[in-house]
Amino acid sequence: MKGFTIYINDKKVNIAIKHGVSMIIVDQTCDKFCITVSGLDIERQEHQWWVRQDLTIGDKIRIVATEMEESDLPVKRTIIDRRNLYRRYNELKERLTKKGLLK
Repeated sequence: MKGFTIYINDKKVNIAIKHGVSMIIVDQTCDKFCITVSGLDIERQEHQWWVRQDLTIGDKIRIVATEMEESDLPVKRTIIDRRNLYRRYNELKERLTKKGLLK
């Protein structure tokens, strides 16, 4: 299956989701850099996480698209609760409508 080998300094992780989305997010909040490697497995209806770590200036990140037999096991998995997701969607829609951001 198609996936990514991600190197963060000397750490290596292989991620792949057969039917879903793989995400590599680097963000800066509160003067801090952070990398998150996660994904959404549509067949299992779950979010999966492999890496979440702070970065410092000079850290090296390399992402290689690759074909692999299987992914490293995620360190965390969370089942997607569709009823809760729909409830949260409606709450957000109502708040944004009240603010005039949605019609």
